Amino acid sequence: MSVLDNILKNDLSRRIYQSIKDLPILDYHCHLEAKDILEDIPFTDISDMWLKHDHYKWRLMRRAGVDERLIYGNASKEEKFRAFANVAGFAFGNPVQDWANLELSKYFGIDLPLCLENADAIRSLANSVIQERQLSPRKLLEISNVEYLATTDDPITDLKYHIQLADEGFKTIVKPTFRVDRCFNIDAPDFWDYVVKLTEIAKTDASFDGFLQAVRIRAKEFKSAGCQFSDVGVEGLLDWNTELDVIKAWLSRASYQTNLSDINDVPFKRYESSGNEKPLKTLPAHASVYSYKSAKEIFDNRRTSTIKSNQRQAYLKFMTQFWLDLCYKNGFTVQMHLGVLRNVNKRAFKKLGADTGFDAATAAINTNGLRRLLSELDDLPNIILYVLNPTAYHSITTIAESFPNVSIGVPWWFNDHKRGLFEYFEIMSDLSHIGCIPGMTTDGRSYLSYARHDYFRAILASFLSRFEGGDERIMEVAKAISYGNMKKRLTK
Repeated sequence: MSVLDNILKNDLSRRIYQSIKDLPILDYHCHLEAKDILEDIPFTDISDMWLKHDHYKWRLMRRAGVDERLIYGNASKEEKFRAFANVAGFAFGNPVQDWANLELSKYFGIDLPLCLENADAIRSLANSVIQERQLSPRKLLEISNVEYLATTDDPITDLKYHIQLADEGFKTIVKPTFRVDRCFNIDAPDFWDYVVKLTEIAKTDASFDGFLQAVRIRAKEFKSAGCQFSDVGVEGLLDWNTELDVIKAWLSRASYQTNLSDINDVPFKRYESSGNEKPLKTLPAHASVYSYKSAKEIFDNRRTSTIKSNQRQAYLKFMTQFWLDLCYKNGFTVQMHLGVLRNVNKRAFKKLGADTGFDAATAAINTNGLRRLLSELDDLPNIILYVLNPTAYHSITTIAESFPNVSIGVPWWFNDHKRGLFEYFEIMSDLSHIGCIPGMTTDGRSYLSYARHDYFRAILASFLSRFEGGDERIMEVAKAISYGNMKKRLTK
């Protein structure tokens, strides 16, 4: 029985799936590179396509006890492929096993189950298909029927590849996303080097005002290149909004030997200051500590010193509100990734670097902080929230329901398996409106990962088949989720 047959177990689910399976893909959040798409160099080996960038597979292999030499090391392609095939063959219930078998069937016409016994035959057959069909980034996007994809790009990214793709009229629309993590991570060792580079590109100076202006300039340049989304996924994004953190941040001001009676911070509405605020005589409201003046002071001190956790939180507060205001002005849809712990294995991070499979989910998400953030600004951009810890779904969904332009994104990262998708659909139908789900996104680093849309659509069809009330209306909802809702957002 195939992966999809195992999901589509009744006639209605199969009919729903048939009605949506060939709809174009709108991948509004992925980690593919515009440069690779422009150059379009054909692939040569499925081992590279699967194992060169995919930390999902690396995590699974590490958990199964595979030596690092066969994961991120210098082992041969054959050795790495056999090691992965052996692990995947026993990984029942893990989505990586399902995705791998779906990809083999969809792109290579191979229906042998992935396991060690079949590894050599599968690799040989797949590599023959790669050679015969000259599979390349553009060819795979065409096969997958990808109509639109948004890459993930730092503000310092050179957008020339996106612009060249647009100029030559490539069928798949490839646009950048304004990813601001490095602007937020003031405690990163290379933060000041990053500030210098960003301000040089934007032709401003490395003062705090120059830095903010550089972010504004680059946002406008991204918009000119067709950017419609901005994204952030830093650790502790909402942790600055608890009362205890407020007090800590306030007290940290005393460590700068500042006269508290002379502080001119006011509750934040926008990042500009009029300069006419009255001095504060008492402990301010939670937003007051995190004003422009506080963030500037922390930024300036970062030139010569490290940052304490409560200072990072104060800086994050200001930068988050500055960023949301910037996105509103530029018409960007915001994507916020909530509940992530980055690089939890510091030894592995020191040895292998970031994005190598050592991130995790937080035990909780500060929903009170989210409520305050969404309430404080006068104007909110359209926002999609991705929730890494599903225990927060109930609270975050009901908060989002209080703000018409805030929605909950599809299950992200550790939640994009069958159970996680069913749980998400149930929450959306119970507490929200299932027909308003923004749509599936891969978050992928592989051109083969578009098979995940088949997986998503099959699980969606299975979920919707449980309802009565008219097959046509059910299929209309399935089409809206799979394509129509995001298409409307992109064409506004």
